[in-house]
Amino acid sequence: MSASGAVGDRAACAAALSRLPGMTPARLARVLRGRTPEAAWSLVEEGWAPDELRPPEGRDALVGRWREHASRHPPTAVVAACAELGVRPVLPADLPGGDRLVGVDPPVSVLFAAGDTSILAAPCVALVGTRRATALGREIASVLGADLARAGVAVVSGLAAGIDAAAHAGVLAAEATPPVGVVGSGLDVPYPKANTRLWAAVARVGLLLSEHPPGVGPMAHHFPERNRIVAALSAVVVVVESHRRGGALITADLAGALGRTVGVVPGSLRNPAAEGTNLLLRDAQTVPVLDALDVLIAAGVTSPAARPALQPSGGDATEQLILDHLGEGGTVDQLVARTGVGLGPVVEALDRLDERGLVRPSGPEWQRVLRNSRW
Repeated sequence: MSASGAVGDRAACAAALSRLPGMTPARLARVLRGRTPEAAWSLVEEGWAPDELRPPEGRDALVGRWREHASRHPPTAVVAACAELGVRPVLPADLPGGDRLVGVDPPVSVLFAAGDTSILAAPCVALVGTRRATALGREIASVLGADLARAGVAVVSGLAAGIDAAAHAGVLAAEATPPVGVVGSGLDVPYPKANTRLWAAVARVGLLLSEHPPGVGPMAHHFPERNRIVAALSAVVVVVESHRRGGALITADLAGALGRTVGVVPGSLRNPAAEGTNLLLRDAQTVPVLDALDVLIAAGVTSPAARPALQPSGGDATEQLILDHLGEGGTVDQLVARTGVGLGPVVEALDRLDERGLVRPSGPEWQRVLRNSRW
């Protein structure tokens, strides 16, 4: 379906079903098991719910609530209310590459879209990571997002704070292949609120998707559910930074279970925000990601033959040692301790690297500068 495509009866009925009180993706899948959305909606109007549903308030009470709600919110009214917000319901089968959503648990019955769904015809790669990202992690996500967009890849992410937001900001700055955001609330309820402008930009030039109808706020269980959609849509899921128990690891696990490739950006052993990613590299079937070309190769977009031979850095041994040990930054004294090089040579090497734009001072510390897709 294009950005301006009409909403069919099936999508309209599925959207109306998703708005019933107490409805969840798992319940909606049960309601639609063996039934079309139109048939399921007719049954709800007559006073019905699946026998296997056992809500806390009792099945009869739920049936009554559903029937009363259905009388006030028919499919045509639901679609009209969505349209006023620039949102439309779509079925997975109507999306380009919608077959990628087959096999997720619970099944995806309906999605709400803002923007151009044809973007999903492009190769898709997810960039995910911790909300509590380091400055370097955010910069890596931004560079990766921009480079992948320029290579014709649609970058998928959850529009959370930290790595997700940085990745999409990089994509937007590249002004190339638009981004895809999959979120855990209604498309009219930006979360976190700090990302409101980013949500609007993604919807304007790219695509926003949610399993939840407008008006639904973010809840804790929505985000793991969202992650299964992020993983399913993507040929490769790249984790840029993650703490040991980070939510991005859930996305990586879901991707692996779906047979997707999981890429990991290695991090410093001294960086808590990279502990989860480093453990993924050690313990799981993953692909190390050092630049966008690694991702393109993993996604099958580019041949491994495109990888150029490693070239010398052009700097002396002390400069290379400093670049190798700078990690998340460090003071001169820390770099002396890490490299084992004397104070004078370290200071001189930092001056040369600064002149070449490879490092920069940040208060008492020095930071690496990411000028391209290699870091």
